[in-house]
Amino acid sequence: MLFTSNVRKFQWVLAGAATLALAMAGGCKKDDESKGAGKAAAEMVVVTKEGTKLDPAVPKARIPDGAWMCDMGTVHFAKTEKGTCDLCGMPLTLKGAPASEPAAKEPASEPAAVNLTEARDSLKKLSDSARSYYQDGGSAK
Repeated sequence: MLFTSNVRKFQWVLAGAATLALAMAGGCKKDDESKGAGKAAAEMVVVTKEGTKLDPAVPKARIPDGAWMCDMGTVHFAKTEKGTCDLCGMPLTLKGAPASEPAAKEPASEPAAVNLTEARDSLKKLSDSARSYYQDGGSAK
């Protein structure tokens, strides 16, 4: 009887090991297939001047640099010129810099000139107005 129970335990252990080995072997094959699918998914989309509708939407990484895209987390519309999305009306955003030309830098803007005397006087009037409002118990004049 003791011999029979040990054989049964051994059979269960052997069956479990075989199942685990098959699962691991199947998993490796599945990973190799998914890598191939990932390559196909990473191909760049073709963007036209008139605009390209992307259904289903694609990741930004598939849009070529220099294209204008409707970026909603994923991209459902893109074209080669600045404008608005033909599908939702939002302004398109530029993805990266075009390969043929360097990224344009915006000129540094000069800080606006501030007349400190006028600013001080306006602040004083506002402060006086707030003070009188609270001194009067919150009633407007």
